Amino acid sequence: MSIRTPVVGSPASGTAGGVPTRTARRSGVARRLLTGSAALALSLTALTVVATTPAGASTAKYAGIVSDRSGTGYWLVQAGGGVFPHGSAPTLTNTQCDAQFTAPVLGVVSTPDHLGLWEYDAKGGIACFGDAADYGSTDGITLPHPVVGMASSYDGAGYDMVDSSGGIYSFGDACYQGHPVTLVGKKPIVAIATSPLGSPTCSSTGYWEVGSTGYVYPYGVALSYGNVNSKSRLVTIVATPDGLGYWELARSGVVSNYGDAAPLGWTSVATSQRMVAMATSPDGTGYWELGLHGIVWPEGSAVSYGNGS
Repeated sequence: MSIRTPVVGSPASGTAGGVPTRTARRSGVARRLLTGSAALALSLTALTVVATTPAGASTAKYAGIVSDRSGTGYWLVQAGGGVFPHGSAPTLTNTQCDAQFTAPVLGVVSTPDHLGLWEYDAKGGIACFGDAADYGSTDGITLPHPVVGMASSYDGAGYDMVDSSGGIYSFGDACYQGHPVTLVGKKPIVAIATSPLGSPTCSSTGYWEVGSTGYVYPYGVALSYGNVNSKSRLVTIVATPDGLGYWELARSGVVSNYGDAAPLGWTSVATSQRMVAMATSPDGTGYWELGLHGIVWPEGSAVSYGNGS
């Protein structure tokens, strides 16, 4: 294990010379650059389906949902770290890649081939399942802000983590593309998503960061297709398969669609059953919303294969 100090360029080269940088374990390097703000656009397209919390909700808390490669199954991930397959999703082996990783799990990210997943916590620690490999973590480093999101690189040979200030920690072949210097409305960042456009080179990859009210910050090849101004705290942002749009999910269950993301519906839930995660089907014609206590709500072409227990 080694700590690598990032090289900071001069302002003339487009980097912020003299601005504090961050280091991360192994190949991870995070740098602060001065970048432009996301384009301002506002739209909201969603279909409303109002429902009360279904009977049979689990007493356990859940942190994430990931589709399998066929779209006929998914894994539900508990905050305690357990991974539970449903439908056609196979049982995944925990490879114990990060000895310092501790629950509670904050979220979960699929590998691009949907044969594995990473769990992550607020310290930036990870747990690997299936074919997900360990490319480093921020465990053992005192972070100025908690990690709030994680996204796989284009080919799955790396990943980016984002903290609540928008700072990026890049590992493996994940490429740092920038981060917000000023947060709109001083609202914290809550999630990150990789753009599926381009190829696994730094010049043709990108990602979106999203703030707690839905403002989207695009970097690299990722483009802004609009922002929601949500009264309910945002949970995540999910890209369409071609990267030409995205969905934003709020705790209330409202899903806002932008670009070529279709309005596939959403479910309004009680505060006690707030939404915590969302996963799309491989073809982007459906998605699943996941509530805090394991209830899964399918939208569009997505089918429910069971709830958490």
